[in-house]
Amino acid sequence: MFKFDFKLEELEDDENILDIPNDINDHVTPGINTISSVPFNVYSISDLISTLPSAISYSPVKIPKINSSSSATTLYRRDLFDARYQLISEDDDSIPTDDRNNDNENLLFIDAPSDLMPGVYEGGLKTWECSLDLAGYLASLDLDRSVIGNDELSILEIGCGTAIPSLYCLKYLFSKPPSAQTSRTIIHLQDYNAVVLKLMTLPNVILSWYMSPASEAYRKTLPEDQDSELAMEFTLEFTEDLIAAFQNSLTDYHIEFRFISGSWEDTNTWITENRIKFDLILSSETVYQISSLPHLITLLHNSVSNVPPPLCLIAAKVVYFGVGGGVESFVKSVTDRGGRSETVFETKTGVARKIMKISWS
Repeated sequence: MFKFDFKLEELEDDENILDIPNDINDHVTPGINTISSVPFNVYSISDLISTLPSAISYSPVKIPKINSSSSATTLYRRDLFDARYQLISEDDDSIPTDDRNNDNENLLFIDAPSDLMPGVYEGGLKTWECSLDLAGYLASLDLDRSVIGNDELSILEIGCGTAIPSLYCLKYLFSKPPSAQTSRTIIHLQDYNAVVLKLMTLPNVILSWYMSPASEAYRKTLPEDQDSELAMEFTLEFTEDLIAAFQNSLTDYHIEFRFISGSWEDTNTWITENRIKFDLILSSETVYQISSLPHLITLLHNSVSNVPPPLCLIAAKVVYFGVGGGVESFVKSVTDRGGRSETVFETKTGVARKIMKISWS
């Protein structure tokens, strides 16, 4: 069994190694199409809020400086063990209706011998190293000049999982008063599994709001001892008042969310049919399997807006041992489709990694 040895102390012990079987196809559930075996769905905030637990435990994630222009920052994400506990303890009734089936495939990967089960689960519950690189790179940019400030800003994170790069964008948006955020922002968070959107992505989005100045008015309504106690225990209760305050803040900041579950092929069909284009496209750790690259490249190509020039950033390890993917095969696929790839960040410390800016003619 191959392992990617990540050297990040900030990640939980069981989150810093990616287990992949020697023959990944041996672990595909019989009869499952590895490209689009799960239902495709688009959820609103309201659709997923009903699936939230009463409380979560969470931990800080330090985003390192990646160059002299960036600043160290801290984000917050739900603990992996807490999400796993919810997944194991709840029954099918709490899973979004369109994500159920008779075999309850959402639970299959809990006892799987691999972090990846193609066609079933693509590792979205964990926080992977390149997502921290990408958040660090975003922290080095002047986002107001790069992408923010348009009449409408559309963001897409492909293979979002814990959504660390998008959480940085939220942290940035919520750092200003609502009066300074006059343009509309629509954030699309895509993951293969709807259960990942429910267990990790949405809780992390709410955490990002709660730990920002945007939640200050709500936090002032809490008894001082209760607020301090929850902070010390790294626990957040999803009360009706908290959810209402969160949704009110989204209205005040003109921020909307769409949560997309399903394959890249189906996602591409949806954005094409709805003529949706994006100003900022983010993706990390999504080029590990060569067979999926054509669908990823097509999605990237069809997602970018033309005016003004979009910012499309892909973070990846140079090589993914045991799977065959990596930067070289991805860049070749982009070039073959008439695109261009520019390396904007590179490190050889630990596992060699890059961030690439993708553009199209």
